[in-house]
Amino acid sequence: MSKNRKLPETARDEMRGEMGRVHDLVREQKYAEAKELATKVEARCAFFGVRSPHVAWALAVINDYAGEVEAAFMHISEAVRLDPLEPNIMRSFDIITGHIRYILLHPDRDPADESTPRLHAMLVEAGKADELVHLAMARHLAEVGKDVEAMKVVEAVLLLSPACRDAWVVKAMLAKKLGLVEEAIAAEAEAASCDGAAVPLFGIPGQA
Repeated sequence: MSKNRKLPETARDEMRGEMGRVHDLVREQKYAEAKELATKVEARCAFFGVRSPHVAWALAVINDYAGEVEAAFMHISEAVRLDPLEPNIMRSFDIITGHIRYILLHPDRDPADESTPRLHAMLVEAGKADELVHLAMARHLAEVGKDVEAMKVVEAVLLLSPACRDAWVVKAMLAKKLGLVEEAIAAEAEAASCDGAAVPLFGIPGQA
């Protein structure tokens, strides 16, 4: 719990006890109950004008375990803002963003999934968006009929990573859809000339 003179001693002790119970509930895999109690503590913190990195971190971990990665990212980002030097918080930040990356790049994911722009934006905000992440966004834009926007994303990727084979493949596909035959042929040639070694698709294993 972050230190704050506005927090009465009795309330502080009660909230510490409640957070201890939150951790017990997580260990028991009772995530809904843990989330409810941690949210209650968060509300009490707000009432007293306290912003606790520990509570934010706990809510991030709970949501991550429950598979709610968007909520997990919101809370872990708050925890990092409040205490960027805490190793447990930073480890959870890496794990949660790794889970977001895993979801976004999973081979069975529907390219048209409406959460893709949000997940992409989270990884951009976190500084974790590489070529494959941006290309997932490009594929989403193409899937929902925004081919011109998708092409802009791909060209931005190629500007920074001209040897990215996957980007040339996506550009060739988009150029064909847009009727840009010569660009499509050129992109296919570039893709063929690039190193075809597989690129790791998944993020960091484990739980936050």
